[in-house]
Amino acid sequence: MLLSNPILPGVSESGILIPGNFSGNPKKAVVSFPSPMPAIGYSITMACLTDGTKSFNPVIENKTVNGFTVNLHSNNVANLVEVDWHVV
Repeated sequence: MLLSNPILPGVSESGILIPGNFSGNPKKAVVSFPSPMPAIGYSITMACLTDGTKSFNPVIENKTVNGFTVNLHSNNVANLVEVDWHVV
């Protein structure tokens, strides 16, 4: 599931991933934009909110004009509250 808040459609997007959006081992989530970005050269900023007992170091994979994949490099998301993301 993707919660997306378009700021400038096709130029800037933001959203929140919750633990239920992640699956597999390691845990990954796919972000799909409602409308494609004009080019693949957009930048991605992410911040993880946790319960304070574990930290995550998310990595971007499979970046396309249609979206990207977030890899948490963890098999357990029990301490994850959300991952906030923004692309420009």
